[in-house]
Amino acid sequence: MKYIFWIAIALCSFQAMGQDPYLQNSTQESEYISEEITKQYRGKMGMPVDQTTRFMNKIEEFVLRKQKIDAMDVPVSEKLDLLQQLSDQETAEMANILTRRQLRKYRRLKKKIQPVQVVVGEVED
Repeated sequence: MKYIFWIAIALCSFQAMGQDPYLQNSTQESEYISEEITKQYRGKMGMPVDQTTRFMNKIEEFVLRKQKIDAMDVPVSEKLDLLQQLSDQETAEMANILTRRQLRKYRRLKKKIQPVQVVVGEVED
């Protein structure tokens, strides 16, 4: 009985550590952006509600990561490299959520909906 208790505690602690740190720091802006991006994909990919929720959570995770890269003070070429790596990682992780057919569509649509780009600076009025 004692061993079962300790195994249960160990499993609970692994579950707590497995939470995604990016979603714990979500903002209203990142939620809004991820909702808008998900809306664009949802109609074209035919995702059920539970899959859409997981998809949106993954999009939000990568929106937050992109915002961190955008805020970095590094040369534009390095930033573009990091953003491309991030985009590739996002596509790879979507394979865990989408079917093969949906993943093929996602890859095609992603070039239009989420192009890899760097904002160089803001224009002051």
